[in-house]
Amino acid sequence: MKQWPKVGSKVKFKGTHMFWFKNMIEDANKLLEVDKEYTISDLRLASSWCAVILEEFPEHKFSLSFFDYVEELTTEEVLKDKKDTLETQKVYLKNRNYIP
Repeated sequence: MKQWPKVGSKVKFKGTHMFWFKNMIEDANKLLEVDKEYTISDLRLASSWCAVILEEFPEHKFSLSFFDYVEELTTEEVLKDKKDTLETQKVYLKNRNYIP
């Protein structure tokens, strides 16, 4: 099962790569420094990627794939922290093969 970093944990920017949302690539390249650590203030799971909001840049979303991080939480643990119902999210994730 995929694991995620915790809100409040540090992630290290490793650079950008080909990604669907070009504005995220541009923002990351403009605002972030390679090998510098940033603090996660929020995680937003999507069907094919995970957005992170950083404490240092709260007005911007970045792809978690731009960062190195320590895996600390399961998908269920991330969703429990959200106001969404866990059962609805489980069905959503199961239908997309994120959880068995």
